[in-house]
Amino acid sequence: QREARAELGAAGTPLLAARAERAREDWVKQRMVELGKARAQGLGWPDAYAYSKALGERALLDTRGELAVSIVRPSIIESSLAEPVPGWIRGFRMADPVIIGYARGLLREFPGLPEGIIDVIPVDLVVAAVLAVAARGPLPGGPDVVHAASGARNPLRYRQLVDLVREWFTEHPLADAHDQPIAVPEWSFPGRRTVQRQLRQATRTLGAAERALQSLPLRGGRADLAARLEERRDEAERALSYVELYGAYTETEAIFQVDRLLELHRSLPADDQRDFGMDPAVIDWRRFCQDVYLPSVVAHARVRQAPAAGTRRRDPRGATGLTREQRGRRAILSPDRQLAVFDLENTLIASNVVDSYSWLATRHQRDRSRVAFVLRTLRDAPSMLAADRADRGDFLRAFYRRYEGAPVERLRADGWQLWHDLLLVKSFPDGLRRVREHRSLGHRTLLIT
Repeated sequence: QREARAELGAAGTPLLAARAERAREDWVKQRMVELGKARAQGLGWPDAYAYSKALGERALLDTRGELAVSIVRPSIIESSLAEPVPGWIRGFRMADPVIIGYARGLLREFPGLPEGIIDVIPVDLVVAAVLAVAARGPLPGGPDVVHAASGARNPLRYRQLVDLVREWFTEHPLADAHDQPIAVPEWSFPGRRTVQRQLRQATRTLGAAERALQSLPLRGGRADLAARLEERRDEAERALSYVELYGAYTETEAIFQVDRLLELHRSLPADDQRDFGMDPAVIDWRRFCQDVYLPSVVAHARVRQAPAAGTRRRDPRGATGLTREQRGRRAILSPDRQLAVFDLENTLIASNVVDSYSWLATRHQRDRSRVAFVLRTLRDAPSMLAADRADRGDFLRAFYRRYEGAPVERLRADGWQLWHDLLLVKSFPDGLRRVREHRSLGHRTLLIT
């Protein structure tokens, strides 16, 4: 409930209750993740994902009865080496978000043992192993287990992988928001706890700065700063999740034997070895990483690369002749979108109910009365602020009682002066311009205040 109130303020009981319930569900989900991870690690698995696969195997073997079972256990599956085309894979794989996070400059450090083995296997070699095991049939006295992995046969060292990735993104950098190349950092291979501590501290610091800024009216430069802080906090949280999810895989010292895989490969006729080979020794890691895997990751992630030096910058207006901002505005103002809804305070005008009341209440007063009014308002300000934070509806009901006894005809006449002398003066021109654009297009416009 405290989180909901901090985020929504005095938004009313239904909204606060809904947000509090969502926060509770998020907390339960996070606790379940933490407990599952702790249980898996307590039994020797890096995470609940690998542990659940082991549980699945055990359940299958306990309930299979007389059914023959063969199991193919692949390591980290990544892009195909050759089939159906080099670099093919379906979906965003485990290492891909870490690679993209590094290329974007989000991950300045990532834990791992530089001499450790990153056991990666191309997907077409895994498919070949599955086909060969199925074609051969189950071995008597099973279960029949075959590892499809590269670490024991053709190891890819973590430092080697990082060097290859850094080298490639130095030559083919991603582009930042200004279409400038992003320089990738050089990792020093710190411990996982060190990186986690740094990222948690960054997340807490950015979160505190964001909360402090949100307590102020967010307009102009402050709004831009708030957006940048939120973006940086999201990046730090995402980097921390990568470290927590995948850090254990970069520090593993396990080596998975592939004797049965190689035995199966050698049992194939020469033509099948060529067309359906599964021996990891055929992988040239430099060629695979830089010519096959990394271009595929960039394409699947749909990230923008910086233009090569000496090449002509692409016209941001594209084929339509419109800038990105103009295209966005055209989409927002499309006749297909029939309803445009606007808040008033701090959206269309830089004013509020207290401003309006003060203007109206002092409009016909003399100087001495105005000074007394200002002093009373300053005296009541702390209690009004506390009431507003507690419940916006209660605050407004209590505040509007201050109009009790005011002459209706005078308010009606002063309202036009209020509009011209206060509200228009404190209006945001871009906001009013946007309202007029919607109305000129025949859209239904709605003001909520």
